[in-house]
Amino acid sequence: MGIEWQGLDEVVPQCLETLRKLLDPVLFDLASTTSVVDFVVDPRPCIGCGCVLLPRGLTWEDVTRRGMNHPDMGPFAAYGWVDVDPTRPLEQLVSLAATEVQHMAMAMIWTRTGTGGWPLCPTHETHPLWPYPDRDLGVAVWECRKAGLRIPIGELSGT
Repeated sequence: MGIEWQGLDEVVPQCLETLRKLLDPVLFDLASTTSVVDFVVDPRPCIGCGCVLLPRGLTWEDVTRRGMNHPDMGPFAAYGWVDVDPTRPLEQLVSLAATEVQHMAMAMIWTRTGTGGWPLCPTHETHPLWPYPDRDLGVAVWECRKAGLRIPIGELSGT
């Protein structure tokens, strides 16, 4: 189980540095809070900077074929996409990356355990926290608006 980066030799160093800045806090939270999720982060050579998130064992070519499915994804989309728009603030980019990772994680957790929601709200324990860019703090957070709870993305292990 875990997260694997692949295709690192196909991406320019600046893009890889940016992707790590966006994804490392989210992947830290994922690794700190669940052991049933494993997928691949595959930087794609494209205009700009981006990556795809794939279930382990699939390639980009696999997920772009019609009719493809994967037992770990059930009825959910078989991949996620993180696209870096350098005009957006960092907290917004981290929040968008967290949303893609969250979709992949929730699908894998649901199909493997029958439970949903990641990361689980530590106050209510009945729903997930949601990623939001906190413009006041200048960071992306996991948030439960009902409880007024905000945890910076990358700091879930302390909850």
